Amino acid sequence: MCLQLPNFAKQLGAVIIGVEHRYFGESKPLSPADWSHLTLNNVLADYASVIENNTVAPASRFHGAKVIVFGGSYGGFLSMLMRVRYPQIVLGSLASAAPVLLWGNPDLEGGLWYDTVAKIFQEKNATCARAVSNGFKLVVDQLSKKQFAEIEKDLNLCSAPSEITTEQFLIYLQHATQLVAQFEFPFKSADKVPFPFEVTCDSFVREENAYMAMRTLLDTAYNNTLKLSCFWIESGEQSELPFFTARRVIDDSFPASLHLNEIKERKEKQDGVIPLSDINFELSWSYICCSYFFMPVAGGNTSRDFFHFDHLFYPEGISDYCERTFSVRPQTTPPFDPKELKNTSNIMFSNMGFDPVKAFSIQQSVSTAVTLITIPSVGHTLDICGSTIDDHNGV
Repeated sequence: MCLQLPNFAKQLGAVIIGVEHRYFGESKPLSPADWSHLTLNNVLADYASVIENNTVAPASRFHGAKVIVFGGSYGGFLSMLMRVRYPQIVLGSLASAAPVLLWGNPDLEGGLWYDTVAKIFQEKNATCARAVSNGFKLVVDQLSKKQFAEIEKDLNLCSAPSEITTEQFLIYLQHATQLVAQFEFPFKSADKVPFPFEVTCDSFVREENAYMAMRTLLDTAYNNTLKLSCFWIESGEQSELPFFTARRVIDDSFPASLHLNEIKERKEKQDGVIPLSDINFELSWSYICCSYFFMPVAGGNTSRDFFHFDHLFYPEGISDYCERTFSVRPQTTPPFDPKELKNTSNIMFSNMGFDPVKAFSIQQSVSTAVTLITIPSVGHTLDICGSTIDDHNGV
């Protein structure tokens, strides 16, 4: 686990309590088909109940103590909201890489996510960025010439792409660039080697064979366990969403390990109901993304110029997938208005320079009582991870 704030708690004589998010562990929906109780308000109320009742040891020994909440990414969003919605019991909040600007921003649906990934490469290593962009152009050109067998061989694929799956395959490659930037950590994390961005860029700058560099990108993003003998499986059937491969979801709005075909099979066997025993982290997270925490992940003009293909936002298809899988559609009413931050205090937001989530995060001061920190040379939520001798000075 990355989170190492217990180190700081010990210095401050504090206690840290980790509370299970409903349906992300032992807790399950009341029935396999009923996800209606997995709501943002209920999640926040769960945490508030623990704080108010002090029923978890050793918290019972700290009755009346001041409470600081913290979290990273979606957890950062929740920690921010705890301070906003429950100021009477939460003194302050540390929100690392918190995507709080998912609503009311027209740039999001225009492709801000992969535009940000492209800009990270351009800003951090211009030479590498040009080489990566050239590598994508090479692949796109070969795909346009229908040289599918050559691509399969050159990139060590499990099967060749096709005209039907070209876009899915390109997004699979594109997603790899996001992963190596987002998890630019000085230690092994999420099955990534230390400093995956630097490893990838070193290959692209040093390697004369662009395809070898592209294979390094795939290895670094997807195969650091060395358990994969090849990349990307193509079933021959067209996926229902542009960002779905035939075998797995590769978009950040949905987990990479959620198998669409398996879900379909479960639903068919259970007459539209997913067995309770199959409900796990991936399904719970996908439901959240399908309901109150939908992240528009696509590419705009900067992404198009960098990756040499269009990755368009497809809300109708995503909404239809959510309806079929969970009988719910992404809510159109924002669960949170960023203007609420002007009336609060004691919130610290932190953004990481290698993290595309910063595109959805607070990057400008909204109040003198809300603190904003930017750490240029690190990846997603690294500021709340344990310190290492290889940490950048900014951490």
